Amino acid sequence: MARLIVSPEADADLDAIAAFIAEHDGATRAATIAERIRKTMDNLAFMPGMGRRRSYLRRDQRAFPVPPWTIYYEPLPDGGIEVVRVLDGRRDLASVFKKKRRRPPPSS
Repeated sequence: MARLIVSPEADADLDAIAAFIAEHDGATRAATIAERIRKTMDNLAFMPGMGRRRSYLRRDQRAFPVPPWTIYYEPLPDGGIEVVRVLDGRRDLASVFKKKRRRPPPSS
């Protein structure tokens, strides 16, 4: 089995998705969606190149849709992936992932 690491942020994202769906569509539907997302993560761990690079992500990060959500992950050097976020694709994702720019050192 390929290695799959889920960051605390991604785990919280999954919990929030499941809670929202459970509240609006019921616990069975929430469990079905959560399982679909988890199975996709497992597949990505076996084939990390399936995701696409996005301009707003760091160079090593990729994205893979599970509509309407998107799994954001980084391939691991020794195989598998680390999932960094699972977000609704309708959000302003560039602002969520905005790259922090380095500030120049203060002038003396």
